[in-house]
Amino acid sequence: MTQQQLIDVLRELISEGMSITDETTYKKISTKYDVMFLGEHFNHIYSLDLRHTLEHHFGITVSNDELNDVLPSVCEHMGLECSPMYAVSDLSNSNRTPHCYQITLW
Repeated sequence: MTQQQLIDVLRELISEGMSITDETTYKKISTKYDVMFLGEHFNHIYSLDLRHTLEHHFGITVSNDELNDVLPSVCEHMGLECSPMYAVSDLSNSNRTPHCYQITLW
């Protein structure tokens, strides 16, 4: 997966997510991409869901670790908030690495 591919996918998800106006469009779009748009404005997704969408909708195979490596810089480049999330078992580890990210699409 290239950074440009990820940027293109995120742009598409932003566009589609912004078009959610009711339950019908939510179901249509979330089913199309097999991803949950969360939050008050349906503008949050999780990188674990994004990885699944990359593989099953866009045909881009990437591991969770590979996605986690590139996602923060791509989000920064796009001006998107990317918040790390950690496994509970890792919370006491001072060298912990994010298990996934919550991405704010707009």
